[in-house]
Amino acid sequence: NSLLYLCIRNTSLYFRKILGIFRLHFYCILSKDEFKTTYDEVEDITFITHKDMQKGAFYNLKDSATGERENISLYISDKSLTIWADYQNNDWMFIDGIVFLDADSNRLKIDYGKRTESDVKTGAIKNVYVREDYGAIIKEEDISNLENILSSSKVYVAFLGKKNTKKMELKAKYIKAMQATIEKWKSINEKIEE
Repeated sequence: NSLLYLCIRNTSLYFRKILGIFRLHFYCILSKDEFKTTYDEVEDITFITHKDMQKGAFYNLKDSATGERENISLYISDKSLTIWADYQNNDWMFIDGIVFLDADSNRLKIDYGKRTESDVKTGAIKNVYVREDYGAIIKEEDISNLENILSSSKVYVAFLGKKNTKKMELKAKYIKAMQATIEKWKSINEKIEE
């Protein structure tokens, strides 16, 4: 199988988790299959993230000059498939859901998660920007629907809230990363059942 590289860090950092922020002592395993595995020994949770779905300073849906930025990520947390949305703009949205749409108007609404973090950066006159996160562990019955939508010729994402974002096209690179994440999740859960 794939050769694994183990990097052990003895430092602490802050890591966003579906339920908030906590201090993390972690073990990081990088594999040749383009996934990064991070183990949180305090919470006893393993996170597996495709290299193209890692949270960071990039925004894979929208990054406009006006300050509106949207990001979507799909990762594995222990045995669960988790979706995470990041929204930044000059006004609150109060995210309470994510919708995936395809070229044939099929849709998957994920509105059973929760807002996990919010932040306001202020300037001299008003808010410079607000930032919100939303996360959900995807229900097993929704995973096959997500797979079907991701196999469409066009895939769109919209965030729901006090005001909704327009639908944003998901680029092929991120669709492939989500598909690979679902396959990795399936293989992990098949091994557990054996």
